[in-house]
Amino acid sequence: MDEFDPYEELRKQKAEAEERFASESESAVMTVLKDDGVYRHLSRFKSCSPPPGRG
Repeated sequence: MDEFDPYEELRKQKAEAEERFASESESAVMTVLKDDGVYRHLSRFKSCSPPPGRG
């Protein structure tokens, strides 16, 4: 009898999410708008071109 693994579905979903994130963010650019030590304001853009008014 095969042993049931209750976490197999979670591992599958995690792997799918990691692949989807990698493919959706491969051309993304993240910009640090403010960095005050603990506080950081980040902005993420889909394309490699700078957003209007920032490039």
